[in-house]
Amino acid sequence: MFNLENFSREIDNARARVERGLKKLEETNVLVEEMQLELVALEPQLKKKSDETAKLMETLAIDQEKADEVEKAFLRNQIFSEDIIS
Repeated sequence: MFNLENFSREIDNARARVERGLKKLEETNVLVEEMQLELVALEPQLKKKSDETAKLMETLAIDQEKADEVEKAFLRNQIFSEDIIS
């Protein structure tokens, strides 16, 4: 037998689930929009930090080359000193 009261209750429950789901989707859309605005606002800072990091990496590479040269000179002098002492 078809129970109209149970069917009506199932419809109401399904409607409530759909409404909760739509509300969650709307809330999520709002959060995504806010995050997108934050990212757009942060973009200049992120670019600046990226540029600064690239410059720092270049400086570190140059400093490493200089350190390597100093180390080579030290080793040459050490070998030269050992040859003189021997």
